Amino acid sequence: MSEQNPYGPPTPPQDGGYGQAPGFGPVPPQAPGYGPVPPQAPGYGPIPPQAPGYQQPGQPGQPWPGAYYPVTPAKRSRRGLWVTLGVVGGAIVVAATVLVFTVADKVATTTANLGTQKVVLPKTFQSLSSDPTNSLAQSLQQSMTSDPASAKELTATVSTVYNSTSSDRAVVVYGGYGKIVSPSAEESAFWSSFEGAAKDNSATFSPRQHPSPGPQGGLLSCEDAISATETDAVCMWVDNSSLVVMMQTTAGGKAPSLDKAAQDARDLRSTAEVPK
Repeated sequence: MSEQNPYGPPTPPQDGGYGQAPGFGPVPPQAPGYGPVPPQAPGYGPIPPQAPGYQQPGQPGQPWPGAYYPVTPAKRSRRGLWVTLGVVGGAIVVAATVLVFTVADKVATTTANLGTQKVVLPKTFQSLSSDPTNSLAQSLQQSMTSDPASAKELTATVSTVYNSTSSDRAVVVYGGYGKIVSPSAEESAFWSSFEGAAKDNSATFSPRQHPSPGPQGGLLSCEDAISATETDAVCMWVDNSSLVVMMQTTAGGKAPSLDKAAQDARDLRSTAEVPK
């Protein structure tokens, strides 16, 4: 015995210590009443990743080094489901077929100076992600390519739905590019087909606007399509190379103003329409 410790050596811990109790293995991290095991404690490393999550009692949500906290998977968005159900969505699929037929009918009379641009839809647009697997996008694609004899006259067709798990907004985009002799004829054919199909389901329309198409020229036109359950802002641009339709609404059935919709169309076009 020393003067500093007249009572002899300390008694080894029997239960609450961080080492090994005589005759026992390491104290399990889940044992009641124990605090967290220090990462450097003798006989202990961090809790292995496969161990159940553990939190120190009384301190929920405060991780310690080496602790494992299971991550709750993010819920999948249902944006792709509701956007396929609208009256306007059905009408736009019908109009997609007409788009292919009218462009193809005129391809034979085109000249070499047409078709200088192509359309490459970006993977993201205004913080929304492109989802070409969305059922509406796939229906549009199938409609545009339903007749091989006419569809082959287009260089390519494009379709997608832009949406996000953090937004209730959806932007539907589809179209094609090739050699377009008469942009004004294609514009008239689209709106006639689209409105005819939507009217069959009691939709109405706001006065059509013709805002500036921007520096890329061609034609840009927009209108609201209004049904009992939703309002969609629909815009389309067309020039001698491409025709693209853009429809947007929200899960609550609200559309942006036509001024905003037109600007969105110009913004997308500035990225998507590029030289061949």
